[in-house]
Amino acid sequence: MEYLNSIEDPLKKIAEANIRWVDILDRPDLVRGSLRTASDQVDFIKFPYEARQEIINYGKTADAEMKNLYRNTSGCRLMFFTDSKRIVIKAHLKRKWGYRKMNLWNSAGFDIYEIHKGKYVHKTVVAPNEGKNIFAEQIACRAGEVCIYMPTYNCIEKLLLGIDANAAFKGIDDEEYLPIIFYGHSVTEGAAASRSGNAFPNIFQRITKHEIINLSCSSCCRGLESMGKLIGKLNCSAVVIDYTRNAANVDVFKNTHEKFYMQIRKAHPDKLIILMTSSNFNDWKEYFDYDEIVKETYYRAVDRGEKVRLLDVMGLFQKDEYSLIAVDGSHINDIGMYRVAEALAKLVQ
Repeated sequence: MEYLNSIEDPLKKIAEANIRWVDILDRPDLVRGSLRTASDQVDFIKFPYEARQEIINYGKTADAEMKNLYRNTSGCRLMFFTDSKRIVIKAHLKRKWGYRKMNLWNSAGFDIYEIHKGKYVHKTVVAPNEGKNIFAEQIACRAGEVCIYMPTYNCIEKLLLGIDANAAFKGIDDEEYLPIIFYGHSVTEGAAASRSGNAFPNIFQRITKHEIINLSCSSCCRGLESMGKLIGKLNCSAVVIDYTRNAANVDVFKNTHEKFYMQIRKAHPDKLIILMTSSNFNDWKEYFDYDEIVKETYYRAVDRGEKVRLLDVMGLFQKDEYSLIAVDGSHINDIGMYRVAEALAKLVQ
């Protein structure tokens, strides 16, 4: 790892005489999981201005989290083919420090996979130390397709990808399905996974080969009307609503959960919508109440003949597994992330 004062600084530890640099912000064709715009630039903004204004009504904590994370790269990844013998990641991240409930491999890490015959094979993860946000790292690789999951809880100011000067390099045109939209809280965003590729929406992507767009943000999953409008405009194959953890109280949740579902259902009358209950490892009573509201929304949708599924999250775990799954009362580690992703994959088959 080489740390820099500026991303424009020449490298001292990595020989770059024969490196060809690709500016990722100028290559939307390489980026998956971001909202597509007409621009030739990638900005990673997932919460529009209207959502950033609407969240102010939900208090200082939610407002602060939104300002910090509205363009985080959770769920975003690079996909490309190269026969270069090395890849150099040269990055300038917004934040220098880690984030609660996770390590730097997750919050600031670039999680790298090689793809062989359709199978994702984990290579390594690259992340800076605490207090550092501008860095470069070189990784040896073999010819083929590469997937790099971007940091879960950080924003990219600049990202350069270096390959051997004469190497082949191109994007991958393999999008078989319309994306699946995830709208959720910190768990859905990827908090507490060991690395960014192990957030459950990313594991789901590898299992199903579906593209995903992860519109999740800690403390900000409030069934925002502006986010309902955004999701309603996206061309997708399904929507996953993991909306319980950030509810202000039971009454507010009861008045907003079905309303949010119906807003999306009106825009996507024939698409699959999956409703998720909460992860609740310390038997917090309010979460039981929230789950009942989710189930009521689900059963009424079933009665109307709508294409809807319910994922009972706590039903995926035995009581004696909690000490292995739970990081705290609600957040789950990699084992838990895999269980959730696997269960979701079965629901979309």
